[in-house]
Amino acid sequence: MNRRHLLRTAAASAATAALSATRIATAATAPPAKVMVGMDHFAVRAAGWKAGALIDYAASLKLDTLFISELSPFESFEEAYLAGLKAKADAAGLKFYVGTKTICSTAKSWKPDYGTPVEHMAL
Repeated sequence: MNRRHLLRTAAASAATAALSATRIATAATAPPAKVMVGMDHFAVRAAGWKAGALIDYAASLKLDTLFISELSPFESFEEAYLAGLKAKADAAGLKFYVGTKTICSTAKSWKPDYGTPVEHMAL
């Protein structure tokens, strides 16, 4: 190894160490990332609650998210009702997610309660 190579390697190592120390110091002072905690309504589906009651329950547990993974908890699909549910979830600080179980008419769990797959998706 010649002297120039040694000096270049030493300089690069010193720069890397300084950058690493800066990153470590910044990471130590940064607030930790928040882990979101939530529930799927299926966890309490036996209670038979509608969407509004599910929002109240999730808020009482101080959860961050609520996932309603099928459409049966909704009393209506009218825009005013759904906007009211979103406002209620927002006021409780909940991220509110909705699923529809399945839209595949060949699936064993398919139920035509909400029409054809196309009609179901239009809700």
